[in-house]
Amino acid sequence: MLGYKPSPESARLVRTIVACWAALLLVAYFWPGQRVVERMELYLIDWRFGVRGPEQPDPRLVIVAVDEPSINARGRWPWPRNEMAQLIRKLQAIGAERVIFDVFFTEADESTHGAAQDAELVKATRAFGEVHHAGFTYDPKPGEQLRPLSPEAVARAWDTLAIDRPTGLEAASEVFQPRGLVMPLPELASAARSVGVMNVLDSGDGVFRHILPVLEYQGHVFPSLALAVACDVMGVAPQEVRVRPGAAVALGDKAGIPLDVDGRMMVNFAGGRNTYPRLSAAEVLAAQAGSAVGAKLAGRIVLVGVTAPGLEDLRPSPFDAVYNGVETQANALDTMLNSKGLRRLAPVYTALFIVLAGAVFAVLLVRTSTPVLCVSALAGASGYVACGVYLFIYSRLIIDLLLPAIGLAGFFVIVLLVRLLGEERRRRQAQETLAVFIPQPLVDRLVTDEAIDTMRGERRVITVLFADLRGFTSASEGVPPEATVELLNRYFTFMHDVIWANEGTLDKYIGDEIMAFFNAPVLQPDHARRAVRTALEMQREIQRRHDEWAFLGMPELAAGIGISTGLAVIGYVGSAARMQYTAIGHHVNLASRLQALSKELGQRILISAATYAELGDEFEIRAQGMFDIRGVGEKVGLYSVLGPKGHPEYLTRPSIF
Repeated sequence: MLGYKPSPESARLVRTIVACWAALLLVAYFWPGQRVVERMELYLIDWRFGVRGPEQPDPRLVIVAVDEPSINARGRWPWPRNEMAQLIRKLQAIGAERVIFDVFFTEADESTHGAAQDAELVKATRAFGEVHHAGFTYDPKPGEQLRPLSPEAVARAWDTLAIDRPTGLEAASEVFQPRGLVMPLPELASAARSVGVMNVLDSGDGVFRHILPVLEYQGHVFPSLALAVACDVMGVAPQEVRVRPGAAVALGDKAGIPLDVDGRMMVNFAGGRNTYPRLSAAEVLAAQAGSAVGAKLAGRIVLVGVTAPGLEDLRPSPFDAVYNGVETQANALDTMLNSKGLRRLAPVYTALFIVLAGAVFAVLLVRTSTPVLCVSALAGASGYVACGVYLFIYSRLIIDLLLPAIGLAGFFVIVLLVRLLGEERRRRQAQETLAVFIPQPLVDRLVTDEAIDTMRGERRVITVLFADLRGFTSASEGVPPEATVELLNRYFTFMHDVIWANEGTLDKYIGDEIMAFFNAPVLQPDHARRAVRTALEMQREIQRRHDEWAFLGMPELAAGIGISTGLAVIGYVGSAARMQYTAIGHHVNLASRLQALSKELGQRILISAATYAELGDEFEIRAQGMFDIRGVGEKVGLYSVLGPKGHPEYLTRPSIF
């Protein structure tokens, strides 16, 4: 295929544009304090989690949840600490290997029997010998006095852990240093197998993907509880752990945990909610020796957390908008135990790729034909993204996708713009040449004939649908205007999606009323059936979102729908300043009348006889009789639609008309 041969001036211009585009990408990539690009990259990481899908979780990990049945059976939360002590003894008796509490015991119980209950929890922890307790970091309020660390907590610090302080280009990397730290009760810290922090961190976009494997506070080094448990399971002593900020935490020669420049580890989530086996705390407390519950916990690492509604430690994760904190801790421990840490490629390599891609395109842009170059750009962008997905799934390596892909797409756009501008120039020259031989109006029609035909309008049989919210105007008077607007916007969004899914034409919104029609501008032989399907799906969508309407102050939101089929005029109608593609005619008015009549007849969906004749045997229909309709000279046969054939109960909520 022959290459593209621009003039030397055009070639220089193209290379300059490509160079400027690459430079702009690099500035955006390294601009201090920018968050938009990073947030988009984090979103693309979540997308890769979705592409990968769930992985097999570590079978040793089991969650014991203080869930709603537990609260109902054992009383309101927080439970007395002797209850938690009983849970520890029960887990010890049925053979659990270790117990990790995603529950904080950092304050003494000051109730009447609190001291005795604290002592019982300490006693059970010490007797088992394999119980791990948690602390947490916090940001003190201005003027707030920091809570001092107890000698017992300091004694559990990992001050023998080795930290390789970074130098040179890595000097910006660091071990995280919180402003405040709270550890378990002193006696509990002494009795526990290990203690550590259990903070899960917002990655910067509202999704919690990171934890702190190690941190420094007041001259001491403390591990995360996940790291402490992982080392305990692997038999790695604190003095065998080596931290290289910005690179990794080495657990002796057993495993490595990748770190970012802020000292964080990205959790490699195995899946969404309930990926790990979960048992109710009430079940465990009631279990007998040799029971099925005991068999599920024997030899397992048990994480205890609270999941009851209203008490849950909920945060968004890559898999779910609502994810429980104890499940995040299970994923973090799984990541460490099985060396599943996610490594992120250094930014310098991404910048190098952008520069090299720009250089390649600058050369190819003036030597390759447009089809080949466009295919190359699209193949490069898609190939790069596919490579990023492959590396994430099979090598647990994260490469930045956004700016490199945008860069390749941008080079593609540059190709199109430069060459399409040239084509536009040549088209204008051709029109000027044609004008020498034929009148200018004929030249213009060569380009605008299709638009003129559409503007002219035509008569066509269509099916028109009107939907109106019942009693909305009066009901909205008692609702704040912000909620009214939000509800209408949500309602119109869902109805719009239903109409478009059935390939209808959304004509207009009239207050809280919607008008749509079918069989124009595109011919649809089954336009009547499409309209009725749309009406049923609209009603079903309103019912399905009952809880949302209730939240917005309209618990009984309902709509009446009228449908009519017949001849109408369609086309662009309006002024020179504003025009709209719409339908006009008798059957448009009839559909509007049927929508209003649906309320009087207590029906959700009312159709005309002409529409009924087009439907075949797809729907459950009930005849309503012949009616005089205002504006119509003769009686009209009306029918109500109940649902798809064989499902007359399709619209499950009772009528409220």
